[in-house]
Amino acid sequence: MKHLDRLLLKVVIFLGLTAGSLAAYTKGEYLLNNDFYIVRENGEIFPASNDQFGIEKSKADFLTHFRKNISPETVNFGRDHIDTIKEHIKSGLLEDYARDGQRLSEWTHFSSDRERFIAYLMLRVNGSLPVFNPVKLVSDDLRDTLLSKEGNCSHQAYRMLMILDIFSIKGRLVSWWSPAIEGHVFVDAFDPAESKSYFLDPTSNLMVSIQSDEQNPGFLEIIEKMSPKNRKAFLSIRMKESPNFVTRSQSLNQDFMMWSLNNYLRAKDSIITGFSFEFPVMQSRWRDGKSPLPKTLCELADQGSQLIQDFQPTSCLSLAVSPT
Repeated sequence: MKHLDRLLLKVVIFLGLTAGSLAAYTKGEYLLNNDFYIVRENGEIFPASNDQFGIEKSKADFLTHFRKNISPETVNFGRDHIDTIKEHIKSGLLEDYARDGQRLSEWTHFSSDRERFIAYLMLRVNGSLPVFNPVKLVSDDLRDTLLSKEGNCSHQAYRMLMILDIFSIKGRLVSWWSPAIEGHVFVDAFDPAESKSYFLDPTSNLMVSIQSDEQNPGFLEIIEKMSPKNRKAFLSIRMKESPNFVTRSQSLNQDFMMWSLNNYLRAKDSIITGFSFEFPVMQSRWRDGKSPLPKTLCELADQGSQLIQDFQPTSCLSLAVSPT
């Protein structure tokens, strides 16, 4: 009996030391390591101090190429027609992609230049909204929605949908809540140019693509037909993750900052788990009206959104995922 007690004590001590080492590693990696850096709103990078969360220098350098406004300075929102605004944004992004697009291949492989371009648009949306602020509502003002530097996943998703629409890529807004994904908004998109469907999360710089067709364009509809086990295997292999760094609004208290950072660090695993095993939870919430059904910009405009009406969308997915 004494031998068993000593053995158990050794196990407890070992587990405690292991847990402490992992906690210290995590804290050192994201908080106290002098080799880590922060990326400012203007794209400048600085060494992280002891009270700041940072990322590796190579990732910080990479992100500086995307930390800029989504709209060029030539746009005058008070004077220009929406078609002119869209054309300026489109030409500006194409010029920037010609200069910086190849940099994405430093981090992950893409099956085509078109796929890399869509990933580039996602990173530009992410980089144009560098300050995380969860309490700010999505504005009805088009200029604010496209240029504001503060927001949350809803702001990111709205901006992503607008940019996709400018390039004739269809999309819809998806609100999701499940035990693994505790409230999030992302984009389900379809690119007719390659008949390919996408999951796009500009908040976390995560992307998944899958071949589809005009008759079955929705990403959600496609993976819904897979078994949970197959969904997990597919998403684990196909999910592309690019570097990410978001400044927290100074208005956030420390407890909420720690909670949001935890979600930020485990975003990929949470989404894989949620999509793989919690589809019935989300379908139940859609069916019971606890969460809004996925909606396109066209549907939002039809429901009276002044913001989307002003934007005048043209490319929208025609399907809505079944809540049953």
